[in-house]
Amino acid sequence: MSDVSAEQQVATVTCPVCGNVVPVGAFCAACGTHWSHDADTPSARRAHSYVAAPGESVLHLSVVSSLFPHLSHRSRGPFRVGLLAVVVALLVLAGLRLQAPAIAVSALGIPLLFQLYIYEANLYDDEPVFATLLTIGVGAVLGVGWSLLTSHYVTSASRLTLLGGGKSGSTTTHIVLATLVPAGSQLLMVVPVALMWALRRDRYRESMDGFVFGSAGALGFVAAAVITDLAPELHAGARIHGSTANLYVQTVVHGIALPLVAACATGLVGAGLWLRRAVAAEGGDGADTPGRLFTLWPLALAVAVVVQVGLGYADVSTPGNAVVLVAHLAAAAAYLVALRVGLHHVLLHEAHDIRIGPPRVCHHCHHVVPAAPFCPNCGAAEVASSRASRRQLSLQTPAEETP
Repeated sequence: MSDVSAEQQVATVTCPVCGNVVPVGAFCAACGTHWSHDADTPSARRAHSYVAAPGESVLHLSVVSSLFPHLSHRSRGPFRVGLLAVVVALLVLAGLRLQAPAIAVSALGIPLLFQLYIYEANLYDDEPVFATLLTIGVGAVLGVGWSLLTSHYVTSASRLTLLGGGKSGSTTTHIVLATLVPAGSQLLMVVPVALMWALRRDRYRESMDGFVFGSAGALGFVAAAVITDLAPELHAGARIHGSTANLYVQTVVHGIALPLVAACATGLVGAGLWLRRAVAAEGGDGADTPGRLFTLWPLALAVAVVVQVGLGYADVSTPGNAVVLVAHLAAAAAYLVALRVGLHHVLLHEAHDIRIGPPRVCHHCHHVVPAAPFCPNCGAAEVASSRASRRQLSLQTPAEETP
């Protein structure tokens, strides 16, 4: 229901795409359409302006604005520094052949950074302990259990591909390692977000909540699995005397590529699972809306399993570490872009309370605009900002803001 008093304070126009009466601006405040483009172009094709970071295109390759979408432009700088610190630490430790610290940073670097992001954006609201235990906690338990169950195959893989042990082993071992282990891992990563959906979907109702729960659970799984899988290597001591190149590959794959792929893939499944779809303006169900394919969580899960199996075969079948490294980094880069495309369409397809609220400061462009699902000035989705920042900005008046 529209806020009539607020509507009377701003000029309005009827959006030619969604049919809602919204404030005049560069973007439709109800569906996110960019009006400077052809009116017949659906909002789901707004590839030039990512809804969680309007200054970037949807296909822009960025770890921070992709994996930490709730952060404002000003808040992303410290997380870029944190991410760079993790990468530098991994490379330095590998160069010094300090295997034990390298394993610790590989397992905990990105997961801890993601937990700091959750804390910074206050994404768990007033029950952080429960949400943390049910996501990263359950994920960690599953990661340890699955790693112990498949330790025979995974330890073999580490020797064969990452530690330069050469090719050996049975065909059955390779098939199990390349297919069942990664596929099972991806399916288990979905368990934490599925539990949150079953227990808390009435409390957390936004699709971005599903993304956060999915990514957190997957990172908990990966952190625990990496520590469990590589623990036997610590028997050789904290410092290794083999090839430095092999340790570089191990740390980059386990510390960067694996957590990024897991967080992006499972976060995308969670966002699709949480999505409450908007009904088309013509009265249909929106099934033919462009971009809807990117919002289907079963498809996202199927693709995630296929990618994990493909990486499993790369680990087993490739002739050298360089190919393994390239395969994993390419998958991580591709999934960062896929996550942006998926979240972009999820936010554009999500059902919103279409209303014109009181003036507030946009979390992204910092202009004073009427409260609405999308900023009329920059097109940013309101749910791509934290609840804490939304509450804070709603309590402020335009006189207190800096446009």
